[in-house]
Amino acid sequence: MIKLDKASFKLAMICAAGIILNLIGNKLVDILDLPFYLDTVGTVFIAALGGYIPGIAVGFATNILASGFDINEMYYGIVNVSVAIITAFLASKSYFEKFPKVLLIIPATAFLASFMGGLIEKMLNLSTSFDSLAALKQIFLHVLEKFQIEFLDKGLSVILSFIALKFVPHDLTQSFVRFGKMQAPVSPEIRRAIQTKNNFISSLSTKMIFTLMSVTLAVAFFISLISFFIYRENIISEHKRIADGIITMAVNEINPKRVDEFLALGHKAKGYNEV
Repeated sequence: MIKLDKASFKLAMICAAGIILNLIGNKLVDILDLPFYLDTVGTVFIAALGGYIPGIAVGFATNILASGFDINEMYYGIVNVSVAIITAFLASKSYFEKFPKVLLIIPATAFLASFMGGLIEKMLNLSTSFDSLAALKQIFLHVLEKFQIEFLDKGLSVILSFIALKFVPHDLTQSFVRFGKMQAPVSPEIRRAIQTKNNFISSLSTKMIFTLMSVTLAVAFFISLISFFIYRENIISEHKRIADGIITMAVNEINPKRVDEFLALGHKAKGYNEV
């Protein structure tokens, strides 16, 4: 069991700062009408610093809180979580240690975000009846277009995080590592007992991280799916309301009893031209 000591409180505050950084970046883009997003800077930094658990928490919380201002943000929670996962994975492989290697993170995160985000955007705007081949072509072109924006956005996020990590004290980094394990170190005997020969999950901490990632992705997916159906129903209701308004306006201008006469006589019917 983890005690809420000063170190844990400090780490929680840093994660909260990452969420606030994401939200500020998101609003700044809206205010200045910038051609990118800046809503994953905190996610990338925290995932690179603390690993899967803090990164996922920051990414998921960002979209949950941002949806209070814009409901559409709810649909992209799974994108932010996925960016946190791939960033934490690449960070664990030392991709944030040297600048040439950190550049490889940019296309990886940009492709993931553009593919998932582009797919979600097209799903939100997809009609109930469509040509599947044409729809796939539209999605493909939209993902390519979105990749250019995401490449710039993730490039800024990754490079800023790389620079910021150079200023993080070593003891704080180690605190994040210990926090990410969520358990005391196990003895060699226990470690050998829980390891299996052909299983890549070789420790309790890895099992916990894998489970957390799976649960978080599932929750983010189902929240996005539920939000999508709610969004779709709202759009249908809105279009029905607009159609009812147009019909009401038309009825006020056209006497329904004279429609047959207008169709039969056209311009010869009295009042036809005025209507």
